[in-house]
Amino acid sequence: MRTKTLLLSAAALAAGVVTSMAANTYSVNVVGYINVTVQPGFNIIANQLDVDGVDSISTVLNATTPASQENAEILKFSNATGGFSGDFYTAFLSDGLGFVGWYDGVTAAPSTNTIAPGTGFFYFNPASSNVTLTLTGTVLQGSSSVPLPSGFSIISTVAPQAITLDTTATNNFPAVENDEYLPWSNGNFGNAAFYTQFLSDGLGFVGWYDAVTAAQVFPTPAVGSGFFLFNAGASTSWTRTFTVQ
Repeated sequence: MRTKTLLLSAAALAAGVVTSMAANTYSVNVVGYINVTVQPGFNIIANQLDVDGVDSISTVLNATTPASQENAEILKFSNATGGFSGDFYTAFLSDGLGFVGWYDGVTAAPSTNTIAPGTGFFYFNPASSNVTLTLTGTVLQGSSSVPLPSGFSIISTVAPQAITLDTTATNNFPAVENDEYLPWSNGNFGNAAFYTQFLSDGLGFVGWYDAVTAAQVFPTPAVGSGFFLFNAGASTSWTRTFTVQ
């Protein structure tokens, strides 16, 4: 899954300037878009822009995304149940029934589900080729938090950045021993990365390592992508500060 972020400030837009990856953007309120390329089948993507303060599926992935081809599907993971809830896109208008949009896979009613910034989810692309989704909204600046319940969840950063999941003051990821990072690539989970604190064992190593090669790795999810995280500790939050420079 390839992603590209372009952030446009009101001041920059007035000046005819387009900035990339939040660079050289000066407006306090920054709006923009994220292009996410999804392959045929399932992809884990994320919302990293605020649409309207509600972030309903129908506004985050609307008819102009163009996320919304018939038979597209969204699956949100529930930490509480360990299962998924699904929404499907339908174009009943083409059948003369007058409805176009996302509907709840259980109730068959128009979906009321939301995808808040920092939330990862599965997106099923029913096409036989790659599709580019364009997510638009406001870049949230200042302090933000992503809930990290104990156990599995699908998350992302709130800010549209590719950042390393480290415990530095800048990124502030609250990793603990036995955490697990599971990325999704080409329709499958990639190699799992585990967090360990060998320092506590006197071996001098603190960080993530590849579960297959045992080599040190630095998980850095791409812009617009989500990932599975297993939080081996108590429920907490990933809190960090982001400001467009």
